[in-house]
Amino acid sequence: MAYQPLHERFARIGHLEHAEAMLSWDEAAMMPVGAGETRAGALAALRTMIHEAIAAPEVGELLAGAEAEDLDPWQRANVRCIERQWRRSSAVPAALATALSEARSASEQAWRQARANNDWPAVAGKLAAVVDLVREEAAALADAPAPRRMPLPPASREGALAEAHDLDDCHSIIHTSGTAGRAKGVMLTYGGLWASAAASALNLGLDPADRWL
Repeated sequence: MAYQPLHERFARIGHLEHAEAMLSWDEAAMMPVGAGETRAGALAALRTMIHEAIAAPEVGELLAGAEAEDLDPWQRANVRCIERQWRRSSAVPAALATALSEARSASEQAWRQARANNDWPAVAGKLAAVVDLVREEAAALADAPAPRRMPLPPASREGALAEAHDLDDCHSIIHTSGTAGRAKGVMLTYGGLWASAAASALNLGLDPADRWL
């Protein structure tokens, strides 16, 4: 049986990701400025550990075994999501994942101080380093084998939506603090929500038997 150890492995990875999220929140909300370098190192170490756990060759072996098992629809969807994570992580060297984490932490910490002083030059170099590493990551991902994908929803689905609503009609309005800290309302259209759902189905590899809550 391959699915059960695969499931258990990613449950442990989920706990590590929870710990990483809490450390990241604490860095943003509570951590004293002087602790930035130490926290950046801790986050980079934890993120690298997560990256290596996902990208490990044995995950590929477990995936191959799980795909041959008689799984229920939820388990099959879970395998597809895990496969996507594994393929992406396997394409990116661990050293690059570490460097990107460190660069992002340094850039964000510098931005917090530079924003208060309206000092763009103080953060520009660190942000440029992040951009360079993200481009390197994108190049690595471009060479990765694509995960299995389901076809786009049939055109008739969009046609049915268009019969009930124009795709530019407003579906709802959300209120956000905005990137500049000024509250504003944002209109969500029917067409935008449909496109988002279609893109998510493609990325997650969903099929008609899946149920998404």
